[in-house]
Amino acid sequence: MRGHGLALFLGAGLLGGLVLLGGCSHDNSTGSGNPFTPDDQTIDLNAPYGGFLAVDEQPAFGDLTLQAETTENEQPADGYAGLSIQARERTRRLEDDHPDHYALIALWGDLRNGDTSTSIKGGRDAEPVAWDGSLSLSAGAIRLLGLIDFERPEDGILPRTLPTDIEWTSITHGDRDGLRVWLIVPHSAEPETLRFKAGDYEQTLLTSDLEDLSENIEISDSLQISLRAFRADPAVAASGFLRGHWGRAPGDSLGRFGGHWVLGDDGRVVGVMRGHYGLNDQNQQVFFGKYIDLAGHFRGFLSGTWEATVSGTEDTRNYRESGTFSGQWVDEKGRPLGELQGRWQRRGNHTGVFTGRWRGFRIES
Repeated sequence: MRGHGLALFLGAGLLGGLVLLGGCSHDNSTGSGNPFTPDDQTIDLNAPYGGFLAVDEQPAFGDLTLQAETTENEQPADGYAGLSIQARERTRRLEDDHPDHYALIALWGDLRNGDTSTSIKGGRDAEPVAWDGSLSLSAGAIRLLGLIDFERPEDGILPRTLPTDIEWTSITHGDRDGLRVWLIVPHSAEPETLRFKAGDYEQTLLTSDLEDLSENIEISDSLQISLRAFRADPAVAASGFLRGHWGRAPGDSLGRFGGHWVLGDDGRVVGVMRGHYGLNDQNQQVFFGKYIDLAGHFRGFLSGTWEATVSGTEDTRNYRESGTFSGQWVDEKGRPLGELQGRWQRRGNHTGVFTGRWRGFRIES
């Protein structure tokens, strides 16, 4: 990408305006003289952008499931709620010392499938599972960015007294809960530690492990914990998380994905992505997607490659499929805006799930 004269971009003051990102002058967007509409798009794994066009869409592509899931991400008004004035002042002084920053997302529960119709909170046939837990940082501060699928009164954050600790109550009923946090870690000769606990599971990680963490922990055949983290510098680069559905219908050679684009430093959902994957005419495993903001405005094309590991008999309960994806994010003229990568999994004949991260660039003037 260096040949395009690109550099890491977006100062902290611009992060709040990420939805204006994407090199999108709207020269090719709906309503700006472009004769094309979303109905003119096709599915073509051999086309440069997979058949997508640089046109605006309905919010969430008109997908009611994606639209509903946007509201599942609850952003707290105060990421340090409950802390004393003295504790907040210590955190402010820590920020002034230019500490290291890490973004982390943790999910727990039934993470096998993305079919929300089979995961009903409080369903009669779903066995309740307790995931009461905590995060504890040896030094620094933890800012709460978002709660994923927390439902009151059985899910909640307990009152905080220390900036280094967060505790929660959580019960799942055949679905999943989770949270996003921002870790602020002072510079030291040795890595600090982060202790994670959810239900009966405990793990202690070094902050050096959080540089680029992607870990799925099998608790049982139906229960998992997912931990993803990366090191971020909000003063120089924009970055964040991706999360959504990944899979294909039985007998369909083409797969599809859709999910949300989340800012790493404050946990806001700022956009929606949708796309398809499969084999092109060169027998390459490729994917193509389109990223729009919450209002439906075009914010870029996504493309890249994917890999898969398969076990069991397809379309049966013992079928397991998992893999990775990586690629780039470009504007309507094909200029690189960033990159994305992640992991996905699918079981049985249900839609699977993916989690990942994105990182942004800028075109130098």
